[in-house]
Amino acid sequence: MSGSLDKSLFSEFPPISTEEWENIIIKDLKGADYEKRLVWKTDNDFSLQPYYRREDLKNLSYLESLPGEVPFVRGKNRLKNDWDTCQDISHSSAEDANRFALGALKGEVEALCFITDVSSDTVSGISLQSQKDMETLLKSIFIENFSLHFEAGKSSVAIFAMYVNKAKK
Repeated sequence: MSGSLDKSLFSEFPPISTEEWENIIIKDLKGADYEKRLVWKTDNDFSLQPYYRREDLKNLSYLESLPGEVPFVRGKNRLKNDWDTCQDISHSSAEDANRFALGALKGEVEALCFITDVSSDTVSGISLQSQKDMETLLKSIFIENFSLHFEAGKSSVAIFAMYVNKAKK
């Protein structure tokens, strides 16, 4: 494979026609039924062949379509993805977590995931024990502009209530 960049990966193998492939397969099956042994039927009764070749794509006009365009076989969204870049934050104090979050939001982060210490028996993550802690955590963060996630385990309801109280202000 060393040498010229335009050398094909399989240039050392001669091309083989579909008919030649089929003859080899039938010979290898030793009389077994091709359809029963090699063609797979889906639950929706589609037949999936044991192999496909370039010529099988010729009549598939939808391959020329783009995502977000009729007939929407490649999805309803245009070419961009809709993912957010999310930063996990698990500093022990609300103050430190807030400082880190504000720094992350100045970068290219679009979402924050606050990991609290109440999801396990060990102390790890942000300690959010009161509404004041939630206020401190979210200070100067425009919560309407970013996706916020909380990993709160058993305290999810309490954390959610504190977040709703903050959001209503």
